[in-house]
Amino acid sequence: MVDPEREVRRLHEVIEAWFRGETDDLEPFSEALASEFELISPDGIVSDREAVLTGLRGGHGDDPELTIAIRNVEHRTTAGEWHPVRYEEHQSTDGGSTGRVSTAALRERTDAPAGLSWIHLQETWLPGN
Repeated sequence: MVDPEREVRRLHEVIEAWFRGETDDLEPFSEALASEFELISPDGIVSDREAVLTGLRGGHGDDPELTIAIRNVEHRTTAGEWHPVRYEEHQSTDGGSTGRVSTAALRERTDAPAGLSWIHLQETWLPGN
């Protein structure tokens, strides 16, 4: 059985370790993104899978103080193989902190880490950011 909350937390642990320089392996992240993955940033910028991966590769080890806290994960429903989730992501660095609420569309895929593939992610700044 898939666990969307566990997948959200797992993916962000990989991102945190990558930016902190604690891992050189981006595959646990890239393997979870579907070929049609799309990210809409809190600023409204739309990026496809390759743009997201290029950005991450360029940031390896750039923020050794980064911490990411995932809060209020809500698995909205299950519709066949689809699992929409909403969660808050709080990032802290030595330069300050930010928060965003995100909605993600995850789809079951047996060859993806945790059995779920990220199809769509939209992030919105929380008030005060």
